[in-house]
This record gives sequence, C-alpha cells and structure tokens, in this order.
Amino acid sequence: MIGTGKKLLTIDDEEGLRQSIRDYFEDYDFEVYDAENGEKGIDLFRKILPDVVLIDLRMKGLNGLEVVRILHGEAPEIPLIVVSGTGIIEDAIAAIREGAWDYVAKPIMDMLALSHTIERAFEKAALIKENKRYQNQLEILVKDRTIELQNANQELYNLNRKLQDIVETTCALQGFDRIDAFGKFLLENFGKHLNASGGSIYLCENEGLRLIHSLESAVVPGFIKYPLEERSILKRALRTGEPQITESDENKHLLEILGISMYKEGSSLVFPLTDSNRKNVGLLTLHIERKPHFTEQDKEIGSILSSFSSEAIRAINFTEDIQKRAQLFRILAKGIGGSTDQELLNSIVTSCVSIFETEYALLGRLEDGKIHTEAYIENGKFDSLCFDIAGTPAETVLKEGSKLYSGNLIELFPEDKILCDIEIESYIGSAIINSKGKTIGVLCTFSKYPITFPDYWSEILELMTSRYSSLVDRVKADNVQAQLRGNLQQAQKMEAIGTLAGGIAHDFNNILSPILGYSEMILYSISEDDKFKNDIEQIKHAGVRAKELVQQILSFSRQKEIKAKPIEIQIIGREVVRMLKSTLPATIKIEQNIKNDCLPVEADPTQIHQVIMNLCTNSFHAMEEKGGILTIVVENTEVVNEHFEATKFVKIFIKDTGSGIDQEVIDRIYEPYFTTKKEGKGTGLGLSVAHGIVSSFNGFINIESEKNVGSSFTVYLPVVEKHQVETKEEEKEIEQGSENIMIIDDQIPILKVTGNVLKEIGYNITSFSDPLSAYKAFEEDPDKYDLIITDQTMPDLTGDKLAEKIFKIRKDFPIILCTGYSSIMTKQKAGKLGIKAFMLKPLEMNELASTIRKLLDS
Repeated sequence: MIGTGKKLLTIDDEEGLRQSIRDYFEDYDFEVYDAENGEKGIDLFRKILPDVVLIDLRMKGLNGLEVVRILHGEAPEIPLIVVSGTGIIEDAIAAIREGAWDYVAKPIMDMLALSHTIERAFEKAALIKENKRYQNQLEILVKDRTIELQNANQELYNLNRKLQDIVETTCALQGFDRIDAFGKFLLENFGKHLNASGGSIYLCENEGLRLIHSLESAVVPGFIKYPLEERSILKRALRTGEPQITESDENKHLLEILGISMYKEGSSLVFPLTDSNRKNVGLLTLHIERKPHFTEQDKEIGSILSSFSSEAIRAINFTEDIQKRAQLFRILAKGIGGSTDQELLNSIVTSCVSIFETEYALLGRLEDGKIHTEAYIENGKFDSLCFDIAGTPAETVLKEGSKLYSGNLIELFPEDKILCDIEIESYIGSAIINSKGKTIGVLCTFSKYPITFPDYWSEILELMTSRYSSLVDRVKADNVQAQLRGNLQQAQKMEAIGTLAGGIAHDFNNILSPILGYSEMILYSISEDDKFKNDIEQIKHAGVRAKELVQQILSFSRQKEIKAKPIEIQIIGREVVRMLKSTLPATIKIEQNIKNDCLPVEADPTQIHQVIMNLCTNSFHAMEEKGGILTIVVENTEVVNEHFEATKFVKIFIKDTGSGIDQEVIDRIYEPYFTTKKEGKGTGLGLSVAHGIVSSFNGFINIESEKNVGSSFTVYLPVVEKHQVETKEEEKEIEQGSENIMIIDDQIPILKVTGNVLKEIGYNITSFSDPLSAYKAFEEDPDKYDLIITDQTMPDLTGDKLAEKIFKIRKDFPIILCTGYSSIMTKQKAGKLGIKAFMLKPLEMNELASTIRKLLDS
C-alpha cells in the first residue's frame, strides 16, 4: 500500500507502538503524526486534518471512546480505527457506536494486517465520498429539473391563455401532463368540432408513427414503420407541414394503410402536428363517411387547433421527460443496492427494465469470448445465460463502448439465436470497464417492441456499470485479502508442524536409546557364530534407520540441514523390498529387478528411502481392495531432457495394477494435502514430499496412469561418476576403561542401558535420575568422579545449567552433554559453555566409548 502523502495520526500512550507505526508507514510515503494522549491528539487532529486516525481506548486523561466521539462529531468522513489491547468485545462495540470505522487488537504482530485495515478504510471513505458526490449531483439535477418543470408548466399555462383568445373550445385542453390523456381529449374535440365519424392520433418516433388514441371501432395499427410510401397522404402531410384533405382513391389508399374499410367512399383530413421549430411531432387523422365532406374551412379551423395542440404536445413531452428523468435518477439513487452482492446485481437489471420499460435485461462478464450472466431478468423472472459474443449486438457494444438499436435486429444479427427466437426489436447496451481501463463485461436491456429510448440512456447505463465495476474491484480486493490470510494460516500451520516435529524427535530418540543400547550390548556379549547374532544386527540396523528418519523429520520442519552424499540406490531399493515383503498382504505380488551395477547418485539415503516407500505405499493403497502386482525396477539409463544438463541417470521405476488416477486431477497429485484416497488412507503429503525430495537432488518424476488399469512412477536421479561412494567402516573394537563415571538422565530406561553398556567395558558407574541429587553428590566428593554424562532436558535443572554449577567446583571438568532434541542447545553453544562433547541420542556404543576415551586421555 502506497500512502502518496496521506496523513496518518496515531493517538496512543505507548511510545514503542507509535514509533513502530511511524517507521513502517513512513516507508510507504505516509505523513505520520502521533500524540501520547487524547487532549494532544484532538488538538493535532484539528491542526492537520489527517486522512486516517489510529486511537487507543485505554489512555490516561481523556479516554479513547471520548476521543472517538469528539473526532467523529467534527469530521465523520475521516476513518477512525481503534487499536486496543483490552480484548473486550464490549469496548469494540462501544467504539463502533461512537463512530469508529474498525477495530484492531493489540499486540500488532504484523503491520501488514494493520496496513490492510487502513487500506479498507480508505476504500470505504472513497466510496462514501463518491456516493455523497453522486447524491449531491442527483439533488442538484432534481432541483434543476423541478425548476424546468415549473417553467414548462408556466409556459404551458401562458400558451393556453393565448389560445383562449383564439378559440374558446381549446380552453379545456390545458392542464394535461400525460400525452395519452391529452391525445385522447384532443382527438375527441377535433372530431366534435369537425363532425368527424372517426380518427386517430399518432406521434412521430425514430422508426415510425406510434398510435396514441383512436376513435375507430375497428382495430388500427399501433405502429406504422418508416419509410412511408411516397403517394401516401401521411407522407405528404409530414413533408409539407400542411393539412391534407383526401377524396376517393387517395382516401381509399389512406384507409387501407390504417386498416379501415368503412370510410372508403368518404373523406379524410390529416393534420401534421409540429413544434415551434416546425419539426414534426405527430399526425392527426379524421374520417367522415357522409356528405358534406371536409372543406377548406375545416382545414383552417383544424390548423388553429393543431397549432395549439402541437405546442401543448411539446410542453407535455417536455414535462413527461423531466418527470421521467427525475424518476429515473431517483431509482438510480435509491433503487440500486442490496444486502448481498447478488441482490445488488439483480437490482441493476431490475432497474433497467423498469427505467426503459423493456422485458429483458442482462448483466454479464466477458470470459474467453463468451458472456456469462451475473444477473439476467426475463419477463420479471431471474434466469441465467451463456453465449458467444460473435455475431451478437454485445460484440458491437464491447468494441464501441455503447450501442443503441431501435429495430431490424433480426436482420442485423441473424446469427444471434437468442434474439431471433424471442424476436427482439429494440436493444441498448454499454460495455463494463474496470478501474484499470479493461473491458470486463456488458450491461444491456432489450424488448420485443420498438422503443424510443431517452437521449440520456448511455448516462444511465454508465452509472449502473460503474456500480458493477466497483463491486468487481471490491470482490477482487476481498479475494486478495483472503489469499493473504490463507498464506498466513499456512505459515502458522508449518510453524506448528515444526514445533511438533521437534517434540516427536526428542521423545522418539529417547525411545530408540534403549533399543540401540541393548542391541549393541547383546552383540558385544555374544559370539560371532551365535544363531541370534543376525537377528540382533537387524534390530540395531532398524534402530539406526529410525534414528536417521528422526533427522529426516527435523529436516522437514527446517530444523536440521540434510547433507547429500554419493550413495548406491540399489542397496536402499533392496532394503525397501525386504520391508515390503514382510508388511504387504499376500494379495499383492512384488516383482523386482534391481541391478547391481547402478552408478552412484548424490542424495541423502534416508530421504531416498522415504521416496521409494512413499511411492510404494501409494501403489499399495491403489491395490489394497483387489490386490495386484507391484513392480520395482532400479537401473542405469540415459535421458535427454531440455531442463537438465545431465544425460546419465539412475531410474527408479514403480508400477502398480491398481485403480489408476483420473486425468482431470492428475496435474494436482503433487499439491500438498491433495489426495483422492478415502478418509484415513492418506494425508495428501506423500507424493508432495517425494516430489520435493527428488527435485532437491536435481532429479525429476514422470507419471503415467490409466483409470482401472494402474499407475507408474519413474524417478530419475543424475549420477555422479567422479565421486567415491562412502563405504561402511568396519566396526572397531570398543575402547575400554576403568575410571569413575557419573551418568544423569531422568529417563530410567536410558539411564540403565547406558550404565550397563559402560559397566560391560570396565567403567565404574554411578547413576542419577535426579539432577539435583547428582549435583549434591558431586559437591560432597568432587574428586571421586573422572567424567560426567548428562542429559540436557531434565526437570528442575537442565544439563547446561548443571554443567555451569560443576565448573564452579572443578574448572574444565570433562562433561558429555546428550539430548534427543533441543531447540535451544547446539554443539556450538555447548562448546562456549566449556562442555567438552555434545552428542545426539540415541547413543551408539562405539561412538560413546570412543568419545569417553578421547576426553579422559586428553
């Protein structure tokens, strides 16, 4: 968010918070002011008139609620945001009631969240300001139109006074404000004064003549389209602007046009109705079937009446236009809105059909060359539509910005099936432009009948489309904010996972310690040809693998760096196969082809073990119900991939004959937490983790799958030919000793196994499960002990604190500090304290014995 010189005032008695807000928002071009109490804040507010104010509720002197009340009373348009650490919802409600715009709780952990709150306040303030501006414009417009209406009525009144002097009978024509009522009265009086048997009155529109009233018993056409025939008496009256009398054949032709047959032998009189500029506004026709026929004198009398009626029609039309405009803008000011976004959209199309007197209105967004309706009304009922814009009026609207069609739509757009099916005659539309100037949709309204749309139709549609554009911008802003909240929640989730991983590592290492310790002690005690030796070695090997898995958990939580080294994948592959054979059901057959000559790759063995296990587990779940064949292949291969420099790879191919993966979701299988398995069968992390591990070692994964046939995953890892694979060192003979060693650990199983192991190799052991008792024993006879092995995490006294107390008695005393996992203690920190050795649980006998001898011998 860029402040661009906006003024921000903070009223808070916490200097640190004021400074933090100042530092953050000055970086975004805000002018930042602050005050340490309410009185100073009010004075500064009146002096600088800020754009936004942050107010603490709990301050010495004048409290925050009183400050909110005063500032809101003086400048209600300025956003007031309460920032308070009380955490009491009643305070927030009270602040809102006094005029606060929003409420932010202390402590403010993330200034970005406060920034978003201020940005929302600016958007709201801008919207209020804009609505107020629109309201003022509408009030001015209504006022102006009212004055114009009063002037028009005065003009009509003066005109009626003038015509009263000309002919008495015209007095009754005054006072009309609706053209249909006036037309009826005018036609009836024309007919009465001229002894006509029938007649009709039409008004001129863009596309033809529209019937206002008729005296005929027969049905006359409601609309006569242009162009009129040249020989028509109607055409001649409009062209000359003079009354026309018809006889015989001419009368017959006129009556055929009007659809009347009863006056074929009579006479007709047609009066053009014109305005003060001699512009045609209508036609009045009278018919008589008996003699005497119409005469020239009738023309003169009728001309006087038509002259007066023309001015009256102009005034009435003007009055109707003013009234309609006022009504339209009242609808725009009050009628467009709703408690939900969809209600707002529905109100826009409803207002369209109401204002323009049409049957259909559509508001749609543009997407991939199609219009998708956001709101559509058809004869009073809401519906939905989706159509290609090609060959439709919407295409022209989107190109030109707005468009009006008063007729011939079917001929102009024969490919528009929707308009052709409902036989649309009239259409207006306006493009919807967003705040960035991009065309995003269209608003249109249309009718089955020819309609004369008001001259200001484009202004009305522009106002409506601006409301929709504002809605789109607001929804987009809300979506961005929701995405940011989601990212924050995801970050918090991963942080929680990291904390959980640390706890798991600590407890799991404590569990592994006796397993590895006792297995090592048994191996040390039995002979080489003992029948259980191989079984015990497998127990030890599983424990070591579990230890490495703990390191993998810490790596996943970003608490321990994984270091890659050259490894032979075929060894790990065979190990996984042995595990799978003992765990998979008999319904799943394993077929393997693991080559011995695989070249080394640079990776972490535990992570590669995890990749193969995750992929095999995924295959097992796919075949769990019906069984099948699991194929595992590990071999050298060559692949040319434009994204990789390497061409030589080790390929891990895992195939199943399970349920397969739908092609619609296959692109999402590596997304975290995405899974197609039943509940309880997976977390959605297996494939995501596997993909991440392979990518981190510069490899890639290909997948092929067919529904109900099976899936295959192929992992490619680049080989490293110039590096030597680390080989397992031969186990050295365990170094022995006879010194006195104190062991301290609150975990009794670990305490026992460590003591027993060291006793087996000759040491004199004193064990303590309570660190305070151990310190007391050392304090009483410090020369009795040659070395201390202590755990780090213990109740009452941690290992590092115990070491500090020991060093006060015997400086440079050899201490080995052990931990299953600690987020605060590292090898470097232990070294700075003077601790000679730092070891991670579970402890291995050779490593422990070697470390002890190294410390004692030095």
